[in-house]
Amino acid sequence: MGFDVVTVGNTLIDALLTLKDEGKHIKLNTETHTLSIPAGEKLLIENVTFSLGGGASRVAVGLQRLGFRTAVFSEVGSDALSDMSRNILHRQGISTTYLLSSENQSSFAVGLNFKSERTLFINHIEYEHNFSFRSLDTKWIYLGSLGKKWKHVYKDVVSFVKDKHIHLAFNPGGSQFTEGRDSFIDVLDVTDVLFVNKQEAQIIANHPHEDDVSHLLKALHSLGPKTVVITDGKNGSWYISQSGAMYHIGIYPCEIVEKTGAGDAFAAGFLSGVLEGKTVQDALVFGTINSASTIGKIGGESGLLTKEHLLGMIEKGDVPEVEEL
Repeated sequence: MGFDVVTVGNTLIDALLTLKDEGKHIKLNTETHTLSIPAGEKLLIENVTFSLGGGASRVAVGLQRLGFRTAVFSEVGSDALSDMSRNILHRQGISTTYLLSSENQSSFAVGLNFKSERTLFINHIEYEHNFSFRSLDTKWIYLGSLGKKWKHVYKDVVSFVKDKHIHLAFNPGGSQFTEGRDSFIDVLDVTDVLFVNKQEAQIIANHPHEDDVSHLLKALHSLGPKTVVITDGKNGSWYISQSGAMYHIGIYPCEIVEKTGAGDAFAAGFLSGVLEGKTVQDALVFGTINSASTIGKIGGESGLLTKEHLLGMIEKGDVPEVEEL
């Protein structure tokens, strides 16, 4: 049995701590965007949530909940955290056939959530990522961030996509941006849908001070991707089609609890629309609502919607309009 989408990227566990606002110890400076915590103190937390982390795994969960067959190409350690990751993926119905185990410890992240702002500390373990795509049967690959040893994986994905004539969605991450745009330029050339936020778009476009998203869309589109999606938090999301038509959608009104995984939720929702053959407008709505649901809960996994819940939220109204630019 083949898959609708397989995802390639990181898998880890996020330990998300919601800090208690006592009004004296912890300070958030919104002007400098800094969080201050006194050293040597015992600080109270409201709660702690353990959640599945890593873009590849979260997108796989999101698509599985929306009714698609998914599998994950990723690598974990051989410890309790890796057992937790496997158990979560298994419970969600995601194939772990291609999930490798290393003798190392698992990657993990600790997030501090304070007044709806998230600060994330990540420990990426170096894995070999010796994936084999030879026997893979899938319609799409979603390629996400991989820490440290990633170049050979990206090269293999490009070759596989070309050989099998399948579709590729791409969301580069920190390790890729550290190496620079040229390190993944070959991936852009075979990408069907590129997902990035505005800051990432500025880096890829080599225009760090460009605020006009339409200019960024055109710049990224010229590098090879058939279509591009740029997200920008409260300002909504933008899209450029293969023909160059551009669209914008605002945000779905919701309470912001914690922002982990918002971009992954958008990607899963958007791709679900594409896989169903929906219009670009519908896909943008799916992505926007799935993202809004995620930031309304703690952790990047718990708010991901099923198809029934997604359609229910659309029926309730308040859906932002999609405008053509």
